[in-house]
Amino acid sequence: MLSASAIHTSQAFNRFYDAGDPQADIEARSALSPKTKDRVRTGLGNGQLQRRTRTNQQLRDIIKPTYFFKRWHQKSQKLRPTAWLDGLRGVAALIVTIYHYAYLWPWAQTGWGVSKDDHHFMQFYVVRIITSGGFMVRIFFVISGYALSTRLVQLSRDRQYVTLFESLSSSAFRRWIRLMLPSAVSMIMEWSLTIMFSRSYRAKRSFFGHLGAIYHDVIGLTNAFQIGKYRPEFNKVLWTIPAELKGSVIVYMLMLGLARTRTVVKIPILLGAMIQCAWTSDRLLGLFVAGLLMAEVDLLLKHRRIGAEQRWTHFFTSVQPYTFLFGIYLGSHPNKMDEAPGYILICSILRNVFGLDHYWMLEEACRSVGALLVVGSTNYSSILQRPFTTSFTQYLGDVSFSLYLIHFYILEWIAKPLVPYSLALFRFLGPDHKTLSYGCAVALIFAFVWPFQFLASDLYTRFIDAKAVKLAKVLEVWAIVPKDSGHCLAIDEAVPKNEFTRKS
Repeated sequence: MLSASAIHTSQAFNRFYDAGDPQADIEARSALSPKTKDRVRTGLGNGQLQRRTRTNQQLRDIIKPTYFFKRWHQKSQKLRPTAWLDGLRGVAALIVTIYHYAYLWPWAQTGWGVSKDDHHFMQFYVVRIITSGGFMVRIFFVISGYALSTRLVQLSRDRQYVTLFESLSSSAFRRWIRLMLPSAVSMIMEWSLTIMFSRSYRAKRSFFGHLGAIYHDVIGLTNAFQIGKYRPEFNKVLWTIPAELKGSVIVYMLMLGLARTRTVVKIPILLGAMIQCAWTSDRLLGLFVAGLLMAEVDLLLKHRRIGAEQRWTHFFTSVQPYTFLFGIYLGSHPNKMDEAPGYILICSILRNVFGLDHYWMLEEACRSVGALLVVGSTNYSSILQRPFTTSFTQYLGDVSFSLYLIHFYILEWIAKPLVPYSLALFRFLGPDHKTLSYGCAVALIFAFVWPFQFLASDLYTRFIDAKAVKLAKVLEVWAIVPKDSGHCLAIDEAVPKNEFTRKS
């Protein structure tokens, strides 16, 4: 016999299909459960409905950015002391993206007051930081040097040399995979888009010629031993990735060589290495050494905040907001800075006192010194760290690498083709308001493209970048030799105890 609930449901179905009585139809709808309503509305069975619901939920989870999953739990999570580094890295990646989008503004890189027409808001002092992409790349390198060495410096000071060696080995093993795999995937993606949608580019070479072009770019990207700067044909922002790898190797080498030296010996050597890189070799590598030096000085100050040194530390902390603003002022210099009001005196000092005759030397000096001032000032000021520890800036830090890797071809393939159509919408402003109409057109493109930009970066982080991190860890676990395997002696057995425990 049928149960009472089954009879009630059967009667509800009968009333539901009774089109002659609207009131009965309403009562029948209210009597059905939500799942029964879905089955009646869609005509699907229980299994089909569950599969469809599960598929819809998985699709929503994929599309929904992780920021909306994490932001409600951000207050309950205790941030690391160096969490501000992630936030600063995320903001820097965002500014690099804006810098490349600022190509749509032809006047964005010109200084305030260079000519009578150069008085736009985005050209004003310090405001120009939002379009200073080259400056942000220097901040990347300083942050990398500091972040890579913070734990290693602490282990060295605590004389935990076995743990230090294991950390160095693990970091060096995983670094190449961590940097190169997501970068190579982004390059291949842009190459594929170019081949599929650019008929003029396809006509330039044969199919094997196109394969040779991407092969040359990927090999150049992943070659850690090349000399000189890397200039790829696809995804041009990837020129920084080999520099990032070289800088990481420099930091690991210096930490390994100076691990057991005294602080009074270590800091002068690091200072000399930084100056040597800045003046005689690759200037960008000196920023990684500067980050390592900053970690050493930071640890030194934390252990000596007593008496007169505590008063000095208090003074040092109180001036950080001013050094931070001055660093932004230096790093956000315009093009032709030797002609821009406010920078002419700085260029004169750099030329006459330090002998920097070439213009690119002036730019590099201002960007590098500005990056050191910004990162160093933020490191010693809890007030300056607060904007970089919010939930949004922490989210930017999570997706910063992906945002940097894929933003350029989103600009090339989506934003730039929309410029003529967006300009046509604001022609009603007339020829007397060309600047206003162009600015409105570009702002409209920003509003349309940026949600897609963040969604794409979020997806790339979850499905490419995070997978590369896990793969590097899996390969490391598979490759290392266990201490008890008998293939080699453990570290603490291979080296006499007094060699590791000798006072430095």
